[in-house]
Amino acid sequence: MAAVAAFVIPVREAGERQAVYTTNAGELTGGALAGQTIQASRDNLSGVAIMFATYSGRENRGAIEFNLRRSIDDTTDLRTGEVQVSQLGDNQFYRFDFEPLADSAGQTYFFYVTAPEGEAGHSVTVDLNGQDPYHLGTAFLVRGQKQIDGGLLSRSGKPAADLAFEAYYTVPLRVATVHTAAAIARDFVQRWREDPSAFVDYFRAAAMAAVLLVFLFLGGWPRAAQAKFLLAGFFLLALLVRLMYAMELPLTNDEGNYLYDARTLLKGNLAGGDGYVKAPLVIMWISFWSFFNHSILAGRFSSIFISALTIFPLYVLGRELAGKRAGFAAAALWALLGVTTVFGIYVHTQPLAVFFGVCGLAVLTFGLRRPSGDGAADFKLLVAAGVLLGLGVISRKSILALGLVPLAFIVIESLSWRVALRRLILVGAGFLAVVIIMLGAAWAVYGAEGFWEAVGANSAEDGITAVDPSEVEAVRAYSIRGMTPFFRESLPLILLATIGFGVVLEQLAKVFAKAVWLLPLAVFWWAWSFFVEYEGESAMVFGMRELWYAMAAVVVGAALLPGTGKSSASARHTLSAALIGPLWVGGLVIFYMNWIKFHVNYVGEFLPPLVLLGGIAVPAVWERLKNLRFAVLRVAAGGGLFAVLVWALFVTNYVTYTQAHTGTFKLAALNEAAAWARENIPPNEAIFTGAAAVPYLSGHQVSLDIAHPRWYAYEFTRKDTGRINTFLPSAEDMVQAFREANWFLLDQQTAFSFLQEYSDIERGLEEDFESIKGISNGSNTLTFYRRVW
Repeated sequence: MAAVAAFVIPVREAGERQAVYTTNAGELTGGALAGQTIQASRDNLSGVAIMFATYSGRENRGAIEFNLRRSIDDTTDLRTGEVQVSQLGDNQFYRFDFEPLADSAGQTYFFYVTAPEGEAGHSVTVDLNGQDPYHLGTAFLVRGQKQIDGGLLSRSGKPAADLAFEAYYTVPLRVATVHTAAAIARDFVQRWREDPSAFVDYFRAAAMAAVLLVFLFLGGWPRAAQAKFLLAGFFLLALLVRLMYAMELPLTNDEGNYLYDARTLLKGNLAGGDGYVKAPLVIMWISFWSFFNHSILAGRFSSIFISALTIFPLYVLGRELAGKRAGFAAAALWALLGVTTVFGIYVHTQPLAVFFGVCGLAVLTFGLRRPSGDGAADFKLLVAAGVLLGLGVISRKSILALGLVPLAFIVIESLSWRVALRRLILVGAGFLAVVIIMLGAAWAVYGAEGFWEAVGANSAEDGITAVDPSEVEAVRAYSIRGMTPFFRESLPLILLATIGFGVVLEQLAKVFAKAVWLLPLAVFWWAWSFFVEYEGESAMVFGMRELWYAMAAVVVGAALLPGTGKSSASARHTLSAALIGPLWVGGLVIFYMNWIKFHVNYVGEFLPPLVLLGGIAVPAVWERLKNLRFAVLRVAAGGGLFAVLVWALFVTNYVTYTQAHTGTFKLAALNEAAAWARENIPPNEAIFTGAAAVPYLSGHQVSLDIAHPRWYAYEFTRKDTGRINTFLPSAEDMVQAFREANWFLLDQQTAFSFLQEYSDIERGLEEDFESIKGISNGSNTLTFYRRVW
């Protein structure tokens, strides 16, 4: 009955769509109007989405009013709506929903938006295309008029322009499903015709999805003797797909900095910057791999290897939380999901830090649940867990956010407070031993400033409270852009983690078991709302927007499926499984809420707990499907789940690979720049630049041997001369190094670090240098300059 109801339930489906914009209509202030005529193609017109621009996240105030009429001459509103401008995303659609117009097919309508209280400098605008892409309608723009009538509108029409808009119609779910499938097929064919080479990307995305689904659902579950071979296979597959990504995706500024740090360390020196106190273990790990070859791929292999190796502790942790099947499913998800793959290739601190964090929790959980009875053995396991967690912290301080998880595990798994306290002391001893060694080394090398930098006190002071109030909105917009890729790249993970969370809550609840699903459903709804509000149109491929509806149906279906009864695990074990997601993710949320900005590469730290919950979901749903009484229901429900997972995996794998969410240097551009530098710049001459990746590849030295130059541009470090001079040459020495340099390599990071705040360098580059070679690198051109004597 539920399946039949879902099949006929009404949903809003996009119809006419004009999503390309070339300009905007100007600020919507009092007396301004932006409108558009459209011709409805179907009955039941029930929504119009308009693309707004917010001027890069500045503080806007007031409300936007929406009106729908029969024509520009009509003064009667058929439908109205309103939205506060604070809810609008930059260059994002906002949909005004209304009661369906039953006889709309073939009818022409006029919609418009105004901002009666809009003020210059604090209002938004509407995106506009001046190439007349929608021939059945026209844009209308009015400015500075208090009274607007049909005659004025007629004179304000723009026949060759259209607003960026979408029309929505209410249709039965079965109709929307057929239309979505047809649209996906047309999109696929069109992309194939435009670029046949895209077939390689399609094949890659489909192959990863197919292999993962085989392991999750069709491959069966191995016996103990086969488990090691299966995990080894996961490891090899993880290496393969990560290498595939690493050979093509662009390099980030941080990667170049860490690679240069590692190369300098191999020479017995310390490059200027705070990397050696913030992530000493990571730099040593990168140095190990860079010893064999100074290439980007060799450096990235340091992350690839450790990310693939994380499969093993994830399996152990998943097994301890919910059984072997959950452990294998978690390992498979980590190995072959696009989102876990892409965050496991960059030469950042996250892969190694996450590995040690997961290892620490895995060893801790194993030690708590399998006491050997041998005091010495148990002692070693608990101390080892603390050491591993400490190694995670000295790889990246955000691992501290996991602290609630081991504390909760120790309390839950201990039979008395005395036992819990003893275990906590042992884990804490191992943790402190590692951290104290790291802090002592930082003090020995850099003095008191190094100690406090290693502790993280300075970073805490540089948090969001240090941002000028006028820049808070811009920082918020930047952070939102950093979070957005997670949602498009993690759709299958969001689906499975939501189900896994609901499963463990249901197993934990003694009464009202189905009611606890409201919590995971609320989390899913929040994720969906965030995606709709902030995701860009470029990512909406192969029905991604509609996919959320299908995933929502799967989550609701999983909640309604008959459970397997009380979990075979003890209540303590089930409680641990239920808490790992909220405590892990919640700790990271609290940690980053006070961070100055949220970068996209931070997303990788949120993935392990979601993978574990996803691993729990897979065998649980499989068992629930078996409990269905009728075979036809099992086939229908299983087929629906399988279809949605195939859809989600293919779409997100494709987007993850083809739409790089980070990176400032194309690999081909870096290699070309490095080759040019080797051929034209003497090896003993340094290059003044902030793009450390190029000297890393070419074998040259950065002026003053610095790898983290952005501090020179940050106000909080420029004012704290003691701090900046500890890790970098003073600003005066830096400027003097520029005056002595013969070669200058300009890119975006170099401009940000040296040109914006230092007029001597900006003027000197114009007067004393000549441009010699420019290398195309998207919007971040690499330009070599040579001093003119």
